[in-house]
Amino acid sequence: MKYPLLTLSALLLLSTQVPALAADTLATQVLGKWCMNTEEYAGELSVNGSLFEFLADGTYIAKMPTESKDRYTVEGNTLHLDNFGDLQVLSISKDEMKAKAYSTYHFTRDSCLPIVAEAMKLTELNNAIIKKDLATVKSLVADGVKISQPDTRSSQRSTPLMVAIKYGDLETVKYLLSLKPDLAQTNAMGETALDIAKKSDNPDLPALIQAAQ
Repeated sequence: MKYPLLTLSALLLLSTQVPALAADTLATQVLGKWCMNTEEYAGELSVNGSLFEFLADGTYIAKMPTESKDRYTVEGNTLHLDNFGDLQVLSISKDEMKAKAYSTYHFTRDSCLPIVAEAMKLTELNNAIIKKDLATVKSLVADGVKISQPDTRSSQRSTPLMVAIKYGDLETVKYLLSLKPDLAQTNAMGETALDIAKKSDNPDLPALIQAAQ
């Protein structure tokens, strides 16, 4: 099934509209491959991208991102997953499933939504910044990675500029600032890029950010 490009806010709305459980049993409905697109906790939505495959022999394969194989059982509307925990299935259809443990998860069958690939590219960009690989940074930006977006696959929720500031990569900071990023964006701690720059050991960084505002 092909899914449209969705924003996080649109996906949050979609995840509340998955059809309720059908009459046939969950054990039959859940068989096959699923992508855990997002998880919502305390009103905050994060992109995940883990892959699950439920097999008829009572085992499941999970890629999160390393691959493992464990057993699962079904009791009513609950999936008991060894080495993961219990998932209460709130709703399921042919193509989508909504389930809850501590977080609420939105799954799609067979393939992930485009928002997962976007988020993974942003993580790749931030990893290139940490390695101070400016050539890869420029290549990913040219591919359309959105530099003003926080990385929702990370608990820090940092933008690429915040990562460059944190790791003292002055050349990447200058490059990213030339692209006019949203300097009002905040991370998980409520800090802006300027806040992070002011805590840096490099005295040039705050002035660079302030000059770009």
